[in-house]
Amino acid sequence: MVRFKNRFLLFHIHYEGTPNCAPPPIDTTLHGGHISSVLKESILLNFGDFGAGIAATSTGVKYFSPYTSTGIIRCSRDHYQMVWAALTFVTTLRGRNVLFRVVHVGGTIKGVQQEAMELDKKLLNELETTGVITASQTDLLLEKARTEIEAVDASGKGGQKSLHLPM
Repeated sequence: MVRFKNRFLLFHIHYEGTPNCAPPPIDTTLHGGHISSVLKESILLNFGDFGAGIAATSTGVKYFSPYTSTGIIRCSRDHYQMVWAALTFVTTLRGRNVLFRVVHVGGTIKGVQQEAMELDKKLLNELETTGVITASQTDLLLEKARTEIEAVDASGKGGQKSLHLPM
């Protein structure tokens, strides 16, 4: 039996009109399913039916946080560059102009989980210092993010998770 070899892409979404030093806007209705459908449309548009066919079975959003606009995508090692390119070509997400930036690419989930936790912690602390969320919300969101990021596994059995916290 041949083992399925993965790549994990840690991405961050930048919204147009938001300064680089400002925290991302919070849209709790945005979830990994939206990212997944936009990514699949981009693959189909830019790489055609062949690209959509080879990426469809192996590509999936494993984690997404609407509070930090970061997420993890699992894809095939052989086709991760195509998925990365298609993600970069996405310019609109739910009517807003966006820019997807791949922050880290890893072959093991452990390394990507560590990077995701560091990025989420940094971005949540920025939200707290700007007064968007409180210190108790930051602690709660960090704990939820840690739990959900650790739940992502390399076998593909871990489902897409999304953070939800009443504001």
